[in-house]
Amino acid sequence: MTDPFSMKFGPSAIVCSPAWALDPKGYPSGGVGMVGTAKDYLRFLEAIRIGGAGIIRPETVACGGADT
Repeated sequence: MTDPFSMKFGPSAIVCSPAWALDPKGYPSGGVGMVGTAKDYLRFLEAIRIGGAGIIRPETVACGGADT
């Protein structure tokens, strides 16, 4: 992936720069730009799949998903 990376969607484009994720001023909104390993992400998804596993409340898990 080049930095910056641009993707076209019809007449507009989205520009993404992987380096922004490590810039404290790059993403002012919470969560956008979080980085981690694939192993960490899979561990997080598995925790959600089994009901939160101490990461998030089971009530929060119950709010989302395909059943809603």
